[in-house]
Amino acid sequence: MASLFLSHSSEDRSVVDDVRRRLADEGFDAVFLDYDPDQGIPAGRNWEAELYSALRRADAVLFVATEPSVDSKWCFAEIALARSTGKPVFPVRMSGAVTHSLLNDVQWVDVAAEGDLGYARLWAAMRDRGVDPSRSFDWDSKRSPYPGLAAYGPADAAVFFGRSDLVGDLLNRVEARRRQQSGPFLSIVGPSGSGKSSVVRAGLVPQLLRRDDWVVVDPFNPGPRPVSALARALAVARSGSPNDRVAIERRLRADPAEVAELMKDLTVGRGGATAVLLVVDQAEQLLRPEDAGGSDHAEFMNILLSTPHKDPNVQVVCTLRSEFLGSMARDPDLAALVREPIVVGPLPRSRFPEVIEGPAHRAGIRFDPGLVQRMVEETGAGEALPLLGYALQQLHQQRRPDGLITGETYLALGGVEGALRQRADEVQEALRSAGHGEAIIPALLRLVAVDEHDEPLGRAVAVETFSEAQRHVVDAFVEARLLSTDSAGGSAVARVAHETLFWGVAADS
Repeated sequence: MASLFLSHSSEDRSVVDDVRRRLADEGFDAVFLDYDPDQGIPAGRNWEAELYSALRRADAVLFVATEPSVDSKWCFAEIALARSTGKPVFPVRMSGAVTHSLLNDVQWVDVAAEGDLGYARLWAAMRDRGVDPSRSFDWDSKRSPYPGLAAYGPADAAVFFGRSDLVGDLLNRVEARRRQQSGPFLSIVGPSGSGKSSVVRAGLVPQLLRRDDWVVVDPFNPGPRPVSALARALAVARSGSPNDRVAIERRLRADPAEVAELMKDLTVGRGGATAVLLVVDQAEQLLRPEDAGGSDHAEFMNILLSTPHKDPNVQVVCTLRSEFLGSMARDPDLAALVREPIVVGPLPRSRFPEVIEGPAHRAGIRFDPGLVQRMVEETGAGEALPLLGYALQQLHQQRRPDGLITGETYLALGGVEGALRQRADEVQEALRSAGHGEAIIPALLRLVAVDEHDEPLGRAVAVETFSEAQRHVVDAFVEARLLSTDSAGGSAVARVAHETLFWGVAADS
């Protein structure tokens, strides 16, 4: 993802503020400016160390050239470090005929003489060097760059790597369907662990969120009560709060066609060409009446199918595991959701280094020599990507103060596959020590089913239905990020973060 470092003199704040504003207007969100209250240097930190750390994380440097910045020893050092590490430097002349001894061999942009034309030349030069605003997303450095077993979300767009081609194709497909009025339903299909949810949540959704002609409803899982889950998502999209969920749910149940009016309401004040994106994640849950609530399942589909099929301003994207594609296609109600699937295959191993090193670069993390390649070799096939993500999350938590992740830490963790087992074993041992050992297997078995092919299948279970002893188990696994909980239809539900965790449990049952 494209991130910029602004090299400037502290005497030029008004000029720099204007440059920063123009960058934002052009779509560059990931811009480091030392005095910025959100993305700059936090109070109390070592100023020099933070400055050079940000410079190392950046993909390119924009030098705001004025008389004070040309004379600045700090700007000299920043430019020297950028050039020594191969980062592109874009010098922008803001006054007079200033030059810099370190940039005599670089093409300058003369904004002082050319004004807006100069900025247009700058944007073109940056894109030509691969510094593209469509790949520039803000990053909260206080968060882990590795979400572990959970799917990447919109807030992780800056550290989501390895799927840029697929995200671009998906974006083009959604836009083309809108222009051609070819119907509202598009499905993203792939095996467990392929990253299909992340492609939508951290790829497609952030791209459309920054566009004025799209409204994106927060992705949701159907869960045990899909009508309520949809109502909650629409309530949040309308007001930023789920408080209207009950009223919206009543409207939907009374008249399924109201979903079209609710979506139109989301575009009020944005112009007639604004489109709405609705994302139904893990749509295979709709195949399981025992989890979807029987009649609630049918009612949800009736509501969803009431979306105008020829309204190009409504697009519904569903994700589902590939093994359920046939069952979805055979269901007379669900078949419309999967008529035009986009297949997400396992990530090629050749992209694994990007998945590891891309987020590390944004977060200022380094690895011992050879460690990245070792992790790639030990991860195995692309279906094991969640295991790699979990190991990276644990390694990030145990990094050295200087940001280095060592081979010794990796070995102590148990490698990629060992990381998941080790953490699950630790949680179970702690539960046994606390006297909850007998509740572990019964609680976990409620969260996993075995299909006709003896393959494990994760289930969403209302937390309130667990016994008191089983709640201790669920809480412990949630705290360890091995289970996840969310609100589906106003009720808290627990689900397996990734089915790999319970292959052994399913086999033993």
